[in-house]
Amino acid sequence: MKILYSAIFFFIFGRNAYAYIDPGSGEYILQLLLAGLGGILFLAVRFWSRLRFFLSHKNGHGGSRLQR
Repeated sequence: MKILYSAIFFFIFGRNAYAYIDPGSGEYILQLLLAGLGGILFLAVRFWSRLRFFLSHKNGHGGSRLQR
């Protein structure tokens, strides 16, 4: 508990850092966000196509995976 209280005290009453975020850091953060969004979109599309494929075969429609 002493560590927790010390950390809270440090963050509440700490001094100014006089620091800045480099513009390259902002670009890197934007790149990470866009890559994460692209990955989530890819997984969603892949999941949806596999779900459609599974359900179409379960209902007996068969069909090729390439046919829509």
